[in-house]
Amino acid sequence: MLRVWHRRWPLFVVLAALAMGGVAIVAALGETPPRTVYDRQTQGMAPGLSGSDNPDAPSYPDEWRSSLAEAKRGARFPVLLPDHETANEGNLTHIFVRPDDEAVMLDFPPASDTDIAIRQRYIEVYLSPWTYGDPETRFRESIEVNPTAGRRMEYMDGRAVLIQEARSPDDIEVANPALIRFVMNGLDIQVSGGTDVELLKEIARTLRRS
Repeated sequence: MLRVWHRRWPLFVVLAALAMGGVAIVAALGETPPRTVYDRQTQGMAPGLSGSDNPDAPSYPDEWRSSLAEAKRGARFPVLLPDHETANEGNLTHIFVRPDDEAVMLDFPPASDTDIAIRQRYIEVYLSPWTYGDPETRFRESIEVNPTAGRRMEYMDGRAVLIQEARSPDDIEVANPALIRFVMNGLDIQVSGGTDVELLKEIARTLRRS
């Protein structure tokens, strides 16, 4: 499930926090609000995406639903597909394209050993043009501004990678999925789902233009 704040917080609090770049308005509230860790919206890095109450499937708007052929024709960038036994063209379950053609979401079944308590069990590959400057600088700033248990930056095949481990103790439900984020060929690539960061890296290494 992709959520910014827990449902108990009023809408004006959510909007105020987003207006401040996702930083908690502690001074106004007098306390640190409960939060949902990683899930892309937590950092405001992929605005406009919907959430899901089903850990095994996304719930983006129906009008975003697409086919691989349509996604390749409509997207403003090359659509990359993984070729891993866990995630590949043969087991694609859902394809979504954002209306502005600036993001494609490719969804695959959960890994067989995924923890049932994780909010997002299915594997998702999110693709969008990268527009945030130097990736390493951006990732380090993200960690400094919003330190979270299980979040770190490392390198994969020479590229800076932002990593969020699953089940962070900073998560209100201790149920956030694992996620890796990196930039390749000008694309913001986020591979998420389940609990196994190393599996996500393996999937990412197989990404190729379809």
